[in-house]
Formats: sequence, structure tokens, C-alpha cells
Amino acid sequence: MRIFINYLLSIRNNFFTRLIVLAGTVCFPFFYSTACAVVGRDLVVHGDRSYPPYEYIDKNGNPAGFNIDLFQAVAKEMGLSYSLTLDEWNTVRSKLENGECDMLTGMFLSPGRAEKIGFSLPFIIVTHAVFVRHGSEITSIEECKDKEVIVQQSDMMHDYARLQGFTNIITVPSPCDALKMLSEGKHDCVLLGKLQGEYILRTENIMNVRALKNTFMSSSYCFAVPASDPELLGALNEGLNIVKRNGVFDKIYEKWFGVLDKDLEHNHLQEIIMWLAVVFLPFVVMLVVSTIWSYSLKQQVARQTAQLKEELSLRENAEKRLEKSEERLSLALDASDYGMWDWQIEDEEIFFSQQFSRLLGFKERDIKLRFNNWEELIHPEDVLAVKDNLQRHMEGVSTHFQSEFRLQAKNGQWIWVLIKGKILSRDRDNKPLRMTGTIKDITEEKKIAEELTIFRQFAEASGQGLLMAGLDLRITYANPELCRLLEVSSPEDIKGKNMLDFYQKEHHDLMIHTLLPQISANSRWMGEMQITSASGKVIPTFQVPFVIYTKQGKPFYYANIITDITEQKEAEKKLLQEKEFLDTLHNSIHEVILITTYPERRIEYANNQLEFIFGYHVRECIGKHINMLYLDDDAFAEFSRQLEKDIEAGRPVMKYELLMKRKDGSGFNAEINSTFLFDDGNVSKIISLVRDVTEKKKMEAELLQTRKLESLGVLAGGIAHDFNNLLAGIMGYINLAKVSQLGGGNVNELLTKAEKAAMRAKDLSQQLLTFSKGGAPIKEVADIAEIVEEAASFTLKGSNVKYECITDENLYHVKVDRGQISQVINNLVLNSRQAMPQGGIITLRCSNVHNGYEIDPQLADTEYVCVSIQDRGTGIAKEDLHRIFDPYFTTKSTGTGLGLATSYSIVKKHGGIITVESELGYGTAVSVYLPAAPHQKQMRREEKQQVIQGNGKVLVMDDEAMLRNVLNDALKYLGYESEFARDGEETIELYTKAIESGQPFDVVIMDLTIPGGMGGKEAIKKLHEIDVNVKAVASSGYSNDPIMANYKEYGFAGVVSKPFSIQDLSQVLHSLIDDSA
Repeated sequence: MRIFINYLLSIRNNFFTRLIVLAGTVCFPFFYSTACAVVGRDLVVHGDRSYPPYEYIDKNGNPAGFNIDLFQAVAKEMGLSYSLTLDEWNTVRSKLENGECDMLTGMFLSPGRAEKIGFSLPFIIVTHAVFVRHGSEITSIEECKDKEVIVQQSDMMHDYARLQGFTNIITVPSPCDALKMLSEGKHDCVLLGKLQGEYILRTENIMNVRALKNTFMSSSYCFAVPASDPELLGALNEGLNIVKRNGVFDKIYEKWFGVLDKDLEHNHLQEIIMWLAVVFLPFVVMLVVSTIWSYSLKQQVARQTAQLKEELSLRENAEKRLEKSEERLSLALDASDYGMWDWQIEDEEIFFSQQFSRLLGFKERDIKLRFNNWEELIHPEDVLAVKDNLQRHMEGVSTHFQSEFRLQAKNGQWIWVLIKGKILSRDRDNKPLRMTGTIKDITEEKKIAEELTIFRQFAEASGQGLLMAGLDLRITYANPELCRLLEVSSPEDIKGKNMLDFYQKEHHDLMIHTLLPQISANSRWMGEMQITSASGKVIPTFQVPFVIYTKQGKPFYYANIITDITEQKEAEKKLLQEKEFLDTLHNSIHEVILITTYPERRIEYANNQLEFIFGYHVRECIGKHINMLYLDDDAFAEFSRQLEKDIEAGRPVMKYELLMKRKDGSGFNAEINSTFLFDDGNVSKIISLVRDVTEKKKMEAELLQTRKLESLGVLAGGIAHDFNNLLAGIMGYINLAKVSQLGGGNVNELLTKAEKAAMRAKDLSQQLLTFSKGGAPIKEVADIAEIVEEAASFTLKGSNVKYECITDENLYHVKVDRGQISQVINNLVLNSRQAMPQGGIITLRCSNVHNGYEIDPQLADTEYVCVSIQDRGTGIAKEDLHRIFDPYFTTKSTGTGLGLATSYSIVKKHGGIITVESELGYGTAVSVYLPAAPHQKQMRREEKQQVIQGNGKVLVMDDEAMLRNVLNDALKYLGYESEFARDGEETIELYTKAIESGQPFDVVIMDLTIPGGMGGKEAIKKLHEIDVNVKAVASSGYSNDPIMANYKEYGFAGVVSKPFSIQDLSQVLHSLIDDSA
């Protein structure tokens, strides 16, 4: 049967294959000569962009289809050069007719078209059919004339419809558009090639359209060229002949139409089987009965041969008919899954059909068993059930015998079978004599049933809702979880209902027109969708719908996995509310919150304060590197180094102060408090709180200045007293020197004492300048114990409070501004003195600290020196401790509240901290931590007092004539040649002339402040313009001038503070002239 069907199906292809080969053989000489003329031409080739499977644009934008592959094969064989473009059919057909292209890859041949166009040998015959929707009343092409008929614009069917006088013709750009319109309920039918239409219905998953069985027209499909181009036509025909002979054509045909041919073959086979079933089923029944009857007849004939010789001829005829019937029955059984058995109960012999033998893997001769032997093949667990069912039928309890059990095949495997049978005859005592029936292999069904059982158990145990519905959307299965969601008691309550009933109406169009077609086309979809329970409750769910297919790849069921996400949505809502609360909280504070990734250091989050403090909108900074907010690379590098140290040390919270940058480029003082977030034990993010402390810094400076002025008022009497004492000493020693000179006394010793008194007056003036001016500390390496003891002695002079100073051995030096640190110690000692009005002892302790971070997290893990001032006074209340550094806070009726605030500011500028411990009634201990300079040495007093002779040329600028005269004498004594200027303009003039004369100055000493004229700060810039190698020394009576602290940044090479000794002057000049030489 299959061979016959394949033969019919192959006629179509083989006929035209032979036709092309025959035509090619006859015309080969002509084709060959004309083909040579085409080689070398650049052919312009067009085709239809929307005519699958023959020619179309695939999903990657490339030409594809049967015609395309066939043309490319022909072009390859013939060596044709071409450019291939696919466009709308109406457009490319017009181009061919107007001579704008060389050929089309596919066109139907008709007499009208052949007048203007040249056609190649046909490479396929297309039969055309009418396509209608399921349920349509149209049964033939004749019924379409007054219907709304859809055709492709300018297609063969368009021409056909016009020629046949169709009244309502609707044209569309492509066959796909035509079938989709029909599927959507528009118009009545489509005229289209049957094979092409079946292809589109399959690929576009159009389920509600079918083709009428009877086709109405066949057309030859060819390559098309202008009628004036026989050379190209010849080359194409020759190429077709070659690809037919070498088998390429068959491979291309199988690629595009093989699956459809198999489907058509399958459909034909089904039709034949159905026809056989309808026609021969009565005969099969009759044959079965006849077989049983003939078997009984044989027994009777054997016993009555002698009496029935006259019936021999009738028997022979009957046997022939029986043989024919058995042959037909055998054919029918071969086509089915059933085997037959016949049991002669009295003889205990069982006959099995060939199908049954194959089922168990036996040869037919091996399967003739007695009942007892056959029973041995049944699985031990099934024997009792089989016997019980059999016994019930033999006793007449059941009308027929039926049982499912396992049989052992020849290879030892167990096979599930379904056996059915019925007793055909009984004796006079109602004892069964003969029984026959069928047997079927149900192993696969059992396996499927087992899998379904497992699936059902899984589905019922799953925490997700599972739903299955037919293609009509009617629900066929729902698991308990889905019933719970939908608030129904059992699956039976919703079986048969449309699944759309449980979706909100606004989702129906989405389901029907988008979601279901999408998943039917093997595309994945998953997402959130709301369902409605039986009580009307709206439930948010996450759904994963999909299609279940048959073995033949056809859609069979819709299925959906539905997860209740109510709790998730509530959690998301709560998280959103918390996020909104946190955003509101973050945006309401006055500091910038920054979250940056680590180690990438990119901004991940910022609150709205970023715009107010930095000038950036948040979206401008997200994802950017954090260094965009720092004033310069050096500041960021220093901050990063410190940050790495803090991370390595494992500090939970860090505090930094540095300069940061606004969007407009301006800088500001920022205080940063940072902490870390960890991921798997490693720092992953840095959370920072950034505060603009510019105003705070200004206020601290103002407070420092105010405190100094207040302190001047407090100390004015003592300072005046000390100055008078010092001046009296200086004058006394000078007078004694004069008298002693006349009397031959030791003048040098008296002048040395006068000089010491003058240096003490200098130190006193330095303290006054520090109190009055403030500014950056001018640091030098110093012995902190010496500073502490001098400040304490100065502050407690004349009071009823004493002090004791305890110092560690090998105490580290510190690098500080002596005057400013003296002021801090002075303020702290003064507070202790005032806390002990009845007198007492203040304990001063100076000690080394090897790791500051172990003392306080604000300190780095390096060396510090701690200065502790402890009194036994009234103490500070616990509730006031956190406010003592606030400006203007005081617990004393006569205090200003500026002393500790000023001290805090000075210590912080030195990179240190102040801590306070106090208990009311027991006293207070204040600790000052200053960075140590353990490897730096303080200059010894002997080195400072040494006078160093030298030589060179020095220019001095000072507005004070007396000081110019003193310096003139001093420089001469030291061996230097000198010149003098009163202001910056004169200095520049003298310096320029010296260079021009070839005798430049080695050093320039300039006073920073010249009343009414150019001072050293302005003059140094001009001198650098004249000579980049100028060596200048800054000199000022304001020792806390910022230039004095950072003189190199302003272009100076050295510094000397007024009043200075000849020793100080000689050492500065020596370092700049002799050492540099």
C-alpha cells in the first residue's frame, strides 16, 4: 500500500524531471552556444519577498526559499554573475515587463504572459486550491464567484479570478497576508497554491483554515526573463538540466517540500485506511465468524467423511472462500496492533496469531502452547487476578473476559498486555468448549499512565498552580493549589469552563491575540498577570504558559504554571514604602550621603543634598568615579592612602577632613565620616556622610581670634609686668656693661645676659602674636616636655596652685608651632587652676603612644605623644561633657566659653585630638595627643648659638632704617658684602642692575610687610620673573604669617623671624650660599 502511495506521489516530480532532462538533451547544443554568451554578464535578478516557501525574506533578512536555492544552484553550475533582490511582487513583475531587470526567480506560465515574457522549462507544477475557514459552507471553486475572494496582487490567481469574472476580488501583498486575513474572519476564501498554502498554515500556526480537497487548476512554475533575451533563457534551461541530472534538484525539493509530502502521504494513508475500515469491517466480522464456523465444520467433516462425499465439491469451494477470508483477515490484523488467540478448552490447546508471536518474540511454531504452559508466562503477581477474571466469565458471571497483566517475552522482559475474549460454545451441561479473543501490547500505555500518575502526584504536591486546557480554551485539568487560588472546592468545579473566565477582561485580548499565538509559535513568554477567584478576589500571579504538542508536532493542549505572588507583592510594597521613607529621611538631612563601590570607587547612590552642596544632580554622578568630587588628584590620592590603611586596620568608622570640589570648580572644606559594607568578608561598598564645614572652619578661626583677644585681656597685666621686668634687665645689663668697660669689668658676660633677656622678650612677643593673629602653625621639631613646663610655669606664676611634670624616658619629639601649643597648654592649665580655687597640685604627664588607633579610632596607627593635665578640682557634670568644646559654652560665671574651643581647633590643625575625662567633685583629666616625630632631632642650643662666617653678596629690603644699619654691621662682621633697599620696587631695581652688571646677589632678605609700599610677598613674584634661581629669605615680625609657615610655596628659600640673632642670620646665609655651593 505504501509503495503504491509513494508511486502516485512521485509521478508529479518524476514527470517533470524527465521532461526537463529530455528537453535539455534535445536542446543541449543550442543551450550550450547561448549559455556562453551569458557568462560574464552581471545579471540583475529579482523575486517576491513574501511568497514562502518558494521565495521570501527570512528572519535574518536574507533571500530564502525553493526558487532561490534552485536559481543559485543553476547559477553556480553555469558560472553566472548576479545580484539578487527580493521586493513586492507587483513591483518586481513591473520591473521585468519594463526591462529594468534580467530575470525573476519564479513566475507562473500562462498564454497571456508568454506573449511578453520568456519562460524557462517548468521546474515544478503547482496545483491551486480554495482555502476556507473551518465551518465554511463553500465546497468548490464555482461557489466562490460571488464571494469575497482574497488573492495576491498581480499573482496567477489574480489573473485567473479576473478572467473567470469574479465580482469581489480583494488583493493583498503576500499569500501570508491573505491567509491571516481569512483566519481573522475577514472575507470568504483565498485562492492559492495548495502546497504553498499548507506550508504557510503550518509555519504561521494558523489552526482555523483548511484547503478544499478538490483542486481546480494546475500551473507551470518557471524562471522568467524578457522575451528579447534567448541567451539567458538558454543558459537557465541548461542549468536546470544539469541540476536535475546530478541530483541537486531532488535535494532542494526534499529540503523544502519533503515534510509536506510526507504529511500528504500520511493523509492519503489515513483516507485509505478509513475507506478500508468502512468497506471491509462487515467482511472482517463475517470472516471471524466464518473462521470459527469452518473450524467446527472441519471437525464434523472428519467424522462424517464417508457420508458427505457428495458435499466434497461444496466443501472445496467453502475452503477456498475460507482461505481467501483468512488472507483478508490476516491483512487486516497486520495493519492493527491486535493479536488473536483461539482456545480449545477440552484439549487445552491455544492457537496464537502471528502478531501475538511477534509480540513475545517467539517464532510462530514455538508459540503453540497448552494452557498450563501459557500460564507460566504470566507474571506471578498477576496470575491470581487473571484466573479470577477468567473463572468469572467461564461461570457466566461476566459477559466477557478482560484482564490487564504482564507476560514474559522470549528475551525475559515483562510486557503489559490487554487481553479480551468470549466463550463461543458450551456443551449441553453449559461447560465451555471454545473461547477466542484478542491480545494487545499496552506497555507504552502503561508507561504513559505511570508517567501521568507521577505527574499528577508532582502537580498535587507542588506549591504552584497547574492548569491544562484544550485548544478551545476549556479547562481539562487543575491541581489542588490552583483550586485553592481560585477558591473552588475541587477541580470538577472548573473543568469545562473557559480559562479566560478567571482572567480580568482587560487581559482577554492580550491572551487571545498575543500570548497564545506567541507560545503556539514555540516562543517563550513568562510574566505577571492577575487572575480572579470564584469570589471575585483579584490575585497577583507569575505565569509561565506553554503548549503541549503531539508526537506529530501539532498543538494538543495549553498548559500554564501559575504562582501566587501575593506575599511577594506585599513585601515589595513594604520595601517600596521603606525605600520612600529612607529616601525622605536621607533627603531631609543636611549632609550628603554617598555609597560607592569598592575597590572601583564608583558612585552607586547619593541623596538630594548632593545638588545643594556639590551642585551636581544625582543622575550626573551615578556610575562616575568618586574622584570627580575632590579638589585635586593629590587630595584624592592622600585620602585613598589613608582609606586603605583604615580598611587594612579594620576600623569600623573613619573620619576625614579634606578639600572637595563643587561642580563650578570651587573648593570647600569637607568633613567625611565613612563606614564599610562587607560581602563574604571583603569590603564591597563604602558609605560616607559628607558635611560642608567651611563655615564651621571660619567660625573656629574667628573663635580662636576672639579667644586670643580675651586671653590678652586676662594676661595683659602679667605680660606688661614681664615686659617691664625684661626691659629693666636689658637696660640694667647694658648700663652695667658701660660702667664695667670703664672699670675694666667683664662686658661680654653682661651683654650675654642682656641678650638672653631680649630673647625672653622675643618669646613673649611670639605668644602675643599667636594670641592675636592665629593662622597656620609654623612647625618645628621641639621637645614637648619643655613647652609644657614653660607654659605651666608661665600660667601658674603668682597663684596658689603648683604643678608636677612627669616625663617618659626617651620621649618622642613633636613637630609643632611652639607658640600655638603653648597657648593650648596655657588654656588647659588655666582651666585647672580655676577649678581649684583653694589651691592644689596639677599633674602634667608627657608619654609616648606607639599606636594611636588603639587609644582612639580617630587616630592613625602610628606614634603619638600624649600630654595629660590632671587636676583635683570641682570636675564637670556628665551631661556637660559632650558640650565642653562647643563655642561659648562655659560652667563658670566669669568664663567666655572659648578656651577649650580654641584649644580643640589648634590641636586638630596639628593632626591631633583632645579627650576629656571628669567626675563631678573629683577632678578632670585632659589628654592632648600630638603626632610624634620620633626620627627627627631638635636643633641643639649650642648649634643655634654658633656664628658661622661666610662670603657673598646680600641684598636686604626693610623699611626700618635702624634695622638696616644693624644688618649692615652684622653682615660685614660675618664677611658678606651688602646693599639695602626700602621697598619692593627698589629691591627689583637693584637686583636687575646687579644681574646686568655681571655681579648678581647671592641672597635677598626681604621683610614681608612694607607699610605703603610693595612687600616681600609681591616682590618675590617679580624677582622670579627676572631670575628663576633667585634665593630669597622671608623676614617678618609676624612669625605666624602663613608665608612664614609655608615659605617654599611662595617662592622663598629660607625664613628668619624678627627679632633674630646674628647666629640665626649666619646659619640661614650659610645654608643658602655655602651649603648650596
